Amino acid sequence: MIGRGCSVESLFNVDPTSFSPVPQVESTVIRLTPRPRPIGPVVDEQAFSELVRTAFSQRRKTVRNALKHYQPENAFSVCGIDPQVRPEMLSAEDFANLTAELNDSPAA
Repeated sequence: MIGRGCSVESLFNVDPTSFSPVPQVESTVIRLTPRPRPIGPVVDEQAFSELVRTAFSQRRKTVRNALKHYQPENAFSVCGIDPQVRPEMLSAEDFANLTAELNDSPAA
């Protein structure tokens, strides 16, 4: 969701030993730079957020299965999205296009 409104730049990694207690993961410091306008078409931001949240709540599923209650088959075709991919393979613009297609009349 952040990538739609901001460009995201990875600056550097932080070693786990920099924290106490030491986590089992590496951390990365990022820079978020607001975009002049969000990527993709104008859409209702709540609908966009809900679609992305739904897709990633079942991340290991394909987007077809994760979003099945939206009945998105035609929208996948119109947006040129392979319904067999996993949500993490889609861009912020793909999700915006999908939101616009699923909600026939985007907010202005």
